Amino acid sequence: MSTYTNRREEEVVVKEVSTTGVLFDSGWGYGPPEGVAKQLQVGETLTAEMRGTTITGLRRGDTWIYRNSDEKLEMDHLELVAKFKSDREKMLEEKRQDWAEREAALMPELRERLEHFRAVGTNFDVDGWGYELIVCELAQLYLDSDLEETPEIEAYADREGTSGNQHGFAKVLARELRDKGLLPKQIIAALAPLTGSQDYSGMPG
Repeated sequence: MSTYTNRREEEVVVKEVSTTGVLFDSGWGYGPPEGVAKQLQVGETLTAEMRGTTITGLRRGDTWIYRNSDEKLEMDHLELVAKFKSDREKMLEEKRQDWAEREAALMPELRERLEHFRAVGTNFDVDGWGYELIVCELAQLYLDSDLEETPEIEAYADREGTSGNQHGFAKVLARELRDKGLLPKQIIAALAPLTGSQDYSGMPG
């Protein structure tokens, strides 16, 4: 029997739907399960069910568009951890020099985001560096375009194989930089919805 524990609900308005994911009016973006985005309409109000920072389901009125059980979330988490463990160390050794050069080219506020995770994370370079680097590079591109989609961003997305989650987080960062000139004091990892870690601390090696 499926269970649905520790959930809360939040009303959201769909602001943007693209091939890379969904953006809500609050600035929160994410990549929903396959086939969900094309069922959504810009401007419509939905109920988002959440557990922590993870969107576990979307409801239109009384009808679920999709809903993930506790068991499905745990299965997805275990699969993700297993995949990361097999891929991440090999990728780091292949990409270390390239990533270091690309990080050095970021604006100071975005470099500080990565430096923060490196300082508090138990194994950030392996666990999240490549993923967060893409988020930061996208944020810089979105800041340059005033949060508009551009051919440059589309080309970058094709080249790097970006996810809706990365685009969503990047837009939030770009909006903060554009409107406030700095990033939030509470820095949340872009992988938090998947790993459960807010800053890469306490993650298994």
